Amino acid sequence: MVNLQSLAIVIPCIENISTALPQLLSITQLLPQSTLHVVYMGLESIQDFSVINNLVLHPSTLRGASNARNYGASFATTQYILFLDSDNSIEISTDNALNLEQTLKLTPDLIILQRAEANRQIQPVLPTKYNFSLHCIEWNCIWRREHFLNLGGFDERFGPGSPTMAQTGEAFSLCFKHFAIKNTHTIYLPDIKVHHPSLNNSHKSPQRQFQYAYGSHYAAFEPCLRSPSRLAVFWFLRTLAGFGKDIRQAPLSFRARALALYDVVFGHQLRAKS
Repeated sequence: MVNLQSLAIVIPCIENISTALPQLLSITQLLPQSTLHVVYMGLESIQDFSVINNLVLHPSTLRGASNARNYGASFATTQYILFLDSDNSIEISTDNALNLEQTLKLTPDLIILQRAEANRQIQPVLPTKYNFSLHCIEWNCIWRREHFLNLGGFDERFGPGSPTMAQTGEAFSLCFKHFAIKNTHTIYLPDIKVHHPSLNNSHKSPQRQFQYAYGSHYAAFEPCLRSPSRLAVFWFLRTLAGFGKDIRQAPLSFRARALALYDVVFGHQLRAKS
């Protein structure tokens, strides 16, 4: 049997546990030696589900996504952590699981799995500090736990209800810190796919699209003012370059970019004065 005892999986769960349970059980069956730490923020009783061998429930009050992930990570004692959403599913064969086991033994700082939203094409290039936003999101990155903690975990300002209303900046911000450090060890395993069924819906609400765009743009702009570097300037300019395309094709994203830039600049000035 493939041994993945060095991997813990942290899953924030806001819906009732009976709704999420089939997906959670599927993950435990695919990765039977990995412990699932479920930060449970639903209202339903959890007594009936607390006996599942490798699924540990941590009842919690309502938290933002970043806060819930960091909270779940505090319970993990394994060398590696994978953060999933409660409706994620994993596509992994026995051969791929064996490859993951061997990869973990190489002690990389970050392992990137393949994102598998609907109609998403696998990128032909390896993730680098210049293209990681194409590959990385909160739920397809396996972090070496010590490295994750040294980076400060997920930025808890990013999440629904935060001042920035940012939902995707949490992954961008953390991965930016990772790739900004010289000699970090990153491995890409595109044969292991992580699906996110809720993103298959092409009729997502405009408000949610706006929040996703705002989050990623805010996180791209902020490093340029927080800690200027060549990499920060690159991402700042790359994000600015999207304005022209957005004017023609995605006015909602254009608004999100503009507001994110405004908030970064003026928010930075306010913080400097305080």
